[in-house]
Formats: sequence, C-alpha cells, structure tokens
Amino acid sequence: NLVIYIPEELSATLANYLRKLSDGPVEAEEDYTKFNTGDLKNKKASKMSAAQKALAKVDKSGMKTMSSFFRPKTTTPK
Repeated sequence: NLVIYIPEELSATLANYLRKLSDGPVEAEEDYTKFNTGDLKNKKASKMSAAQKALAKVDKSGMKTMSSFFRPKTTTPK
C-alpha cells in the first residue's frame, strides 16, 4: 500500500486556487422564463371528448369515491 501525500505548500496553493474558482457568483446565461410566457397565453381550453361528456352527466349518488377503496378499514366496537 503506497500512500503519497502532497506537500503543504502545494496543498495551500491548490486550496487557494479552488476557493477563487468557487467564490464567483453563479448566474444563468440566458433568461429561460421568456420561453414559458408565450405558451400560457396561447394555450386554449382543452375540449372534452364525447365519452368524457357522457361520464360527467352520470348520476354519482350512491357511488363510492376511488379514494375510499384505498383508506384503511375502520372497525366499530360492538
């Protein structure tokens, strides 16, 4: 097992150099938000298909919700 250590002088120089590199502020080169604003304005309301419209008209009274199937079962004391 060969272990080689770098001299203290080189270590200090390297640490100083790396500190200079990381101290600079990091900023985006471009403004990426300009691409998103046009899409929101031009987006039209999505149209429902015939099947989706028919499902929306269905009487849901007496039906369980989907989330009720995934809840833990509660037991009532007798």
